[in-house]
Amino acid sequence: MFKLDLIPQYNPHIICLNEMKLGNRNISELLELDALNYSVKYKLNNENNAKGGAAILYKSNLIINEVKLPAKFDEIEAVVCEMQGQDIDKYTIVSYYNRPNS
Repeated sequence: MFKLDLIPQYNPHIICLNEMKLGNRNISELLELDALNYSVKYKLNNENNAKGGAAILYKSNLIINEVKLPAKFDEIEAVVCEMQGQDIDKYTIVSYYNRPNS
């Protein structure tokens, strides 16, 4: 439903996801992002890719610069990007997953 209905229907510039539970699956292939003209930046759980994770899906025509968080935040499942495009101003976008018991 997500890739077939919601993305084409609403045509968002960005989509933030968390708790993706990807396991060994590739998010780009799973959602067929190339066919939808989207790209992705993501961070998975360091301990177990089958749990958690955070991602930012974005239209491929946007200018994206991923912001590297300081080393003290390496355990945090977060993606931070500066984003701009022809029809949008510059924004900082954060997708963050707060693990239970963290």
